[in-house]
Amino acid sequence: MELLLLGAALAAIYVAAVKMVQANRAYGRSNEELRVLAARPVELARAKQRLEGQIKDTADQIGRVGIRIEHQKAEKAALDEELQRLRERAKDRIYVMERVMQPGQTLWELVVSNDTQFRDVGDEEYRLSWARGRRYVVSAATERDVRRRAELKFLGSQGFRVLQVERSARF
Repeated sequence: MELLLLGAALAAIYVAAVKMVQANRAYGRSNEELRVLAARPVELARAKQRLEGQIKDTADQIGRVGIRIEHQKAEKAALDEELQRLRERAKDRIYVMERVMQPGQTLWELVVSNDTQFRDVGDEEYRLSWARGRRYVVSAATERDVRRRAELKFLGSQGFRVLQVERSARF
């Protein structure tokens, strides 16, 4: 009977040891889960701080973009006004000195003025156009040819003066 009692005691000790090992493993798993769960709020707090920083940066960037938009709107309005002013401005008038132009020759721009012959003309704009100088397009091989032809057409004795001769950049 003592043996039986001893066997029962050993069996009870064995069962208790197995249950302790299982409880110890469960305790370890629970501790690991608690550690993971405890780390979660810290991670969430860091993520929250990062998001708040990104939100602040984005708000700052939106503010800067808004200011740039306002500057661009003001600049666009100024450019629109300038464009309108340029559209309303009188256009440069360019005259052709001769009807026949030789192919392959250079186009020149010639500025001729006369502030004496048209002094008494009633049309102010016409008189001023001659006083400031009228621009003519001439087809010629050299600048010298342009001047010679201009002197034949616009006589100095009648008050005409050649102000400028230059290669045409427009045509």
